[in-house]
Amino acid sequence: MINKWLFNIDTVDKVLKHLMTRGLCIDGGDTLGKTNIFAKNQQQAEFVTERFDINYLAPLCSLMIARLIASNVIGMDDTPVRLQDFSLPGKMRTARMWLARGRDTSPYNAFFFHDSRERAGPANFLKDFEGIVRVDAYGVDDGVYLGSDGRINASCCHAHVRRKFEAAKSNDPTRATWVLTMYRKLFDIEDRVSGLSDDDRLSIRVSESLPLLERLKSWLDAQKADAKVLPKSAIGKAVRYALNQW
Repeated sequence: MINKWLFNIDTVDKVLKHLMTRGLCIDGGDTLGKTNIFAKNQQQAEFVTERFDINYLAPLCSLMIARLIASNVIGMDDTPVRLQDFSLPGKMRTARMWLARGRDTSPYNAFFFHDSRERAGPANFLKDFEGIVRVDAYGVDDGVYLGSDGRINASCCHAHVRRKFEAAKSNDPTRATWVLTMYRKLFDIEDRVSGLSDDDRLSIRVSESLPLLERLKSWLDAQKADAKVLPKSAIGKAVRYALNQW
């Protein structure tokens, strides 16, 4: 009876509220310090954790995601993870862990898990988003962004393109090195403008980066039409990969 009186939802919520509003503070009282809650047993510890998640962690995560979705630029990336499927004894299948990254106006990272490679995972996360999403060339992305009726525009990643030409150096060092040199120039520009305002970065990108990109695009088109660049070679695959992101 005592446990039910002390360790119920109302009591735990009041203790957590006191901790969060009047607990040990540091930095002149501006920051909540480290505080331990000693639980009687594992069951109570899990109960306190559950109430903390409901009252504080979940609302905070929801607010961070809402601010990400309200912004105009989000970076999206994913990594494959192995998932044990109990409907397939002894077998594993591929799931995805996704990351959504914000910019300075919404500097948050939101992670979400989807149990397959289907587009439903990122599509559901971005269902209310309008703006630009920075992406790689993962095939699911096309269905998400192309199927948004213009609500989402994809900004493809040049770092991923560059990796393809880095990998193609042993196949065709002359062509691969030319592309890598172009990317070195582009990335040098990005290093120079990193601390500037949005307007200043845009101005320099238009005047310096855009001519380089136009030159690179023309070169890629020429390589695609060149019979000497075999489609199944490493350099041929790199060229097609780059053009697919343009």
